[in-house]
Amino acid sequence: MSKVKLDLDGLKPTEAVAKGRNLVTMQTGNPLYATPVPPLSSITDAANVLEAAYNAALHRDSQMVAIRREKQEILENLMRANAVYVQFTSGSNADNIISAGWDVQASSNNPIGPLPPAQGVKVSNVPGFSGQLNLDWAKVRGCNSFVVKRSVTPTNPESFQQIGISTKSSFVDTAAEPGTLYFYTVTSVGPLGLGGVSEIANGRAL
Repeated sequence: MSKVKLDLDGLKPTEAVAKGRNLVTMQTGNPLYATPVPPLSSITDAANVLEAAYNAALHRDSQMVAIRREKQEILENLMRANAVYVQFTSGSNADNIISAGWDVQASSNNPIGPLPPAQGVKVSNVPGFSGQLNLDWAKVRGCNSFVVKRSVTPTNPESFQQIGISTKSSFVDTAAEPGTLYFYTVTSVGPLGLGGVSEIANGRAL
């Protein structure tokens, strides 16, 4: 099993822009990645904004430099989210990862085994926001990310559809219909691929 190599720390602004644009180029029209996360247009927009901020900060104006750093962080966070998507969608296949524009980490001699499911999944409303549900669960040792799926008919396992990937032990469903009762599962993802699936948790959006 192969793993995406992030290698984003210490990038120069121009390098971050180039990397973001290369990801867009490699994943555009790539049949393995039909629905990229985040949308490739978001990465393109963030790269363009960072490039403009970099040019504006060439004279070392402190305020412009601060803005440039902020814009680079935004782009790099988008790329991190894309790395999680590619890791899951690629099936941890090295060639598939490379075809998305990412490098592959060197193999570990002692990869951690299949991961257990996330425990204690709880669903709650987000105070002050209609149509949003917050999910949180216990951390899983060795887990790189979690796949969140949702359904309105929990008796049919095939009805659960992926709605997001999280690198934290929490997730916010921002597309819940007020008044609807939703059912969720959380699947842990590690170096060896998909781990266990959590028990079903539910919540009703306000």
